[in-house]
Amino acid sequence: QYRAFTVDEYQDVNLLQQTLLELWLGAGDDLCVVGDDYQSIYAFTGAGPEHLLAVPARFPNATVVRLEENYRSTPQVLALANRLVPKLGGAEKVLRPTRPAGDEPVVAAYPSPAAEAAAIVAAIRA
Repeated sequence: QYRAFTVDEYQDVNLLQQTLLELWLGAGDDLCVVGDDYQSIYAFTGAGPEHLLAVPARFPNATVVRLEENYRSTPQVLALANRLVPKLGGAEKVLRPTRPAGDEPVVAAYPSPAAEAAAIVAAIRA
């Protein structure tokens, strides 16, 4: 018998894993999950962020702790992300930078993957 469960990368849980977790939990609710609904990458396994997003409804006594400080990206990148994220749906969040300012993001379109690769190589060499 397990008293509590911790699941990391919960945004990548599929229906089978969710069902198994619910069977293990039974009527209990001693559960800690960690995840980011915008970083779900295992859709090819049937996984998706819907289980993560449903935690507050499935566990009404749950405490949601939002980790919105971003240690990887510059303020310019996060400003762009904060404008785009609400259009995607999912959890509401406002990412806050901890890094100093950097270059503005650049959006570029290329006629082919080869042209994109050549442009990246040229930018790295510059």
